[in-house]
Amino acid sequence: MTGTAQFMAAEVLQAILTEIPIKHEPRHDIESFIYVLGYSLTRRAVLESQSLDEDTRKKLHLFFYSTFGRMKLDDIWTSRRGQGPLTLSIRFPTLVSTPMAELLRILEAWVNQSRLPSEWNPKPLTHAYMLSELDKAIGRMV
Repeated sequence: MTGTAQFMAAEVLQAILTEIPIKHEPRHDIESFIYVLGYSLTRRAVLESQSLDEDTRKKLHLFFYSTFGRMKLDDIWTSRRGQGPLTLSIRFPTLVSTPMAELLRILEAWVNQSRLPSEWNPKPLTHAYMLSELDKAIGRMV
């Protein structure tokens, strides 16, 4: 296993856990990048949480730990299968800008859709699509 488990694509984690080899594909790297983005946004929110009320700050810290603080592969894989790394803007809407919240929603749907069988998946995870969505989000920020 190479890479940081907290950022690995769900399919890669499943392959490690089940000891069934898979072909590493670009979509795994893109999914991993998406989790790094989710981590970065959530970590920033935690670091800047001093101005939040106590209850919200506790919920944010718990969200961060439950999403990115797991150490066992099985726990990380389980968190990938549920609503986790990309739901910061849903759970804490005031902590994320509107363009970033829209990007996170798009990426979450994209990651979830990419797990469907290829005949059901009209938009595969590609670098071109990822860059296009990032460019759109950046354009909405300026």
